[in-house]
Amino acid sequence: MLLGLFFDVLDAVEADGKSVTTALEVLPDGVGGPERNWIANAVHVYPDMLAEGLRPVQDHWVIQTETATDIRELYAWGRRYESADGRTRVLVLPSMSTATRRPAGDVKTAVSACTTAWGRPAPWPKPSKWSEPFAIRGSDADLPTLVSVRQVGLLDGSVVELFDGTPEEAMARYEQQGRAAVKRAVAGGQPAPGNSCSGCKLIDDCIVVPRVPGLLGVADPEAPVRSVSATTLRYHDACPQQARLRGLNMPAGDTEPQPIRIGRAVDAALNTLHGQVHEQPCTREQLDSVLTDHVAGLDESDAELVVGRLRRHVDTCSRHGGCEITDEQPQARITAFDPNASVVIYADPDLLYRENGELVWRETTASWAPPSSRRHLFETRKGIQLALAVLLCHAGALGEPVARVEMEYLTDRGADLRFLDVSDPETVAAARAVIEPIAARWRADGAFPATPGAACGSCSFTRWCPDAAPERTPDA
Repeated sequence: MLLGLFFDVLDAVEADGKSVTTALEVLPDGVGGPERNWIANAVHVYPDMLAEGLRPVQDHWVIQTETATDIRELYAWGRRYESADGRTRVLVLPSMSTATRRPAGDVKTAVSACTTAWGRPAPWPKPSKWSEPFAIRGSDADLPTLVSVRQVGLLDGSVVELFDGTPEEAMARYEQQGRAAVKRAVAGGQPAPGNSCSGCKLIDDCIVVPRVPGLLGVADPEAPVRSVSATTLRYHDACPQQARLRGLNMPAGDTEPQPIRIGRAVDAALNTLHGQVHEQPCTREQLDSVLTDHVAGLDESDAELVVGRLRRHVDTCSRHGGCEITDEQPQARITAFDPNASVVIYADPDLLYRENGELVWRETTASWAPPSSRRHLFETRKGIQLALAVLLCHAGALGEPVARVEMEYLTDRGADLRFLDVSDPETVAAARAVIEPIAARWRADGAFPATPGAACGSCSFTRWCPDAAPERTPDA
């Protein structure tokens, strides 16, 4: 959605010659201040493609082939440009934040280069005609002799050249890195449920996504399907606009609150460790072996905190205790559907594993100090996450019983591990008391207004938000 609005404004600048200020007037009245500020910044930092002698192309570049049973089409999403004589084509792949190099053998680059080089022009099908193939225009004589695929960062205007070569080189790249992946996509595969299920018209009859009627305690079955996570609920509880901007993948501003930076680095390092195959508890040596990659880019103060918190993990690693630990899955995606609320619920446990064959759900946080008692677990920063985990496990969303939910605290004072019994009625009732009022407010919200105040101090979007309280911003 946000990129589509950016394209509309950029069209007005590049095709119609309007100034950025005037071009912003093409945005619908309902587009909020943060989105307008981000779009204005993106257009200002976007490279001047016209100065390179390129012009925007509205048509898609489509490779169309016909089999005995159907018509197959291949195209790449992005922003298209060509030289006046059509001999040069450039495809820009926008990044919401900063441009980065893609890994060697990247399928997206291979497909993008091939369709840019060999695709014929075709307008985007009208919604009513989507079942019809693209209406291809042009001939082989219109194909280019030079193609380029670039990634452009819309936060800072950074540019990374992903491919630059001839059509023959583009086809060779596709044969090596893209064709097999395209064949697999056409053949289909196992369902991969997640937050995208909210856009699926078959969600109500899906046999893959577990149904958990009443989990959120909200009655709105006829409402449009939405997706939600504990993080969404936490952001919405602090400031509804934060939740909306995060859902739009709005990039963070110049600074992020320190706890977010520390937590992200700690989570990434533990994911790396728990993704490795070894039966013994994590050691300090193993932790130190992955630290370099995960503190890169952090300043000295942040890096010191990350190192200190991670080293506490050796005392609370799931492999301690002499039990048989198997099937460790960092960031396993859990998805469920509450038909009573018309909501897809998804969660990514920091670690899902089996202890003597029984499932255990673990969350980890780099905290200043653990809560004073077990009953205060739901009052911490991860309280909503823990409460939702308890309800998902209690409702059977994982397909089998779960032994417990764990909360691992990595603090300056040491490590601490707390447990929640998902079959205990008092624990389940306490989790419902946390989730139900927050979920009800989120489900009923259609405006997602800003609530300036204390939440601004931990918000990553204050750079874009015109309502941010200046005295509460992270820079204050």
